[in-house]
Amino acid sequence: MVKEDRFPPLEHLDLWGVSDNAEHLERITSDRLIDFIAEARPDLITVIQDMGVQGGKYIIKLRLHILGLLKHAEFKPEENVVLAHCDKCGKKWPVKKDEASSITKCPFCGTGEDEPKEPPAEEE
Repeated sequence: MVKEDRFPPLEHLDLWGVSDNAEHLERITSDRLIDFIAEARPDLITVIQDMGVQGGKYIIKLRLHILGLLKHAEFKPEENVVLAHCDKCGKKWPVKKDEASSITKCPFCGTGEDEPKEPPAEEE
């Protein structure tokens, strides 16, 4: 794969959960990617590193490939799941359909946290 500049199949991964954080993920350096791979597959990173410059170039291309996938990740909702959306920060998150009407605040920016709640209806 390294010699042919092919990447592992990652398209089957559901990456929607990190797609809103792509700007933060860009801070993951090639060195850190090497650490991630080494932790999961020490044998694989040894082979890549033994390839010298070609292995280093592959890591750089792999990082860019992964970042590209993350930036274009799309949400594939499960059954009975919808996306909640915050008008203030623009973030989206999955919620069960039956819980959607009970959302009172954004888990990312906290909008709605300090807003007054509607008083319960009084019985006559």
